[in-house]
Amino acid sequence: THKPFIMKLSTTTTALFLSTASVVVVVNGDDTNTGLGITNAHSGRRLYAQSNKAWERGVGAGVGTFYSDQRWNFVESDCPTGSEFAEEDDTCYLITNAVSGRRLYAQSGKEWESGVGAGVGTVYNDQNWILQEEDDCGIDERCFLIVNAVSGRRLYAQAGKHWERGVGAGAPDTPIYDDQKWFIDVILPGDLVEACLTLEDLNLDATEDCTVDAIETLVLQQMDRARCSHSLE
Repeated sequence: THKPFIMKLSTTTTALFLSTASVVVVVNGDDTNTGLGITNAHSGRRLYAQSNKAWERGVGAGVGTFYSDQRWNFVESDCPTGSEFAEEDDTCYLITNAVSGRRLYAQSGKEWESGVGAGVGTVYNDQNWILQEEDDCGIDERCFLIVNAVSGRRLYAQAGKHWERGVGAGAPDTPIYDDQKWFIDVILPGDLVEACLTLEDLNLDATEDCTVDAIETLVLQQMDRARCSHSLE
């Protein structure tokens, strides 16, 4: 495996490296004003893990506006003992959402979208991840495979899908696809846009049609009434 170049930055020095694509920021995991975007090199989708949800729910990837729950901290951890996927010189990370505090995992014995999510509380071994640098990223920028240290599964976010759909992890014995390659992007708090509506504003209890299309139409109508300056994503 290729061990990525790691640099520990403070909040005040992060801005100096916004144009440096080869930097991975490692933080203590207790500062919700900083964080990294994890952007798929193929689909352009950014990982998120929503607050007040658990396990597989509320973990997905979007495009467009940067939201606060698309920020992540890479916290160094001890690689699980006996892992067949973590080599001696590998560094493992807990990939922790800077807002919700949820940590990504990919369970063994499952495949694709099944068994991929984010949790809080007890730190389980399958919440440890390895970054493996890839050479062919489509553009002149470093990208990585995000590989689970226990299951060996590789995160992906498929093109042409939205939110929770098409986000999962491939088994170690499957081919490496382009949508398993990720950019690690430095994001400053000023780059983020907060949503202009809350769930209460949407009044979802008043609608009888709970299909994705109907909810999307409702949200767009409410955004238009509220004169929202950001996109649906």
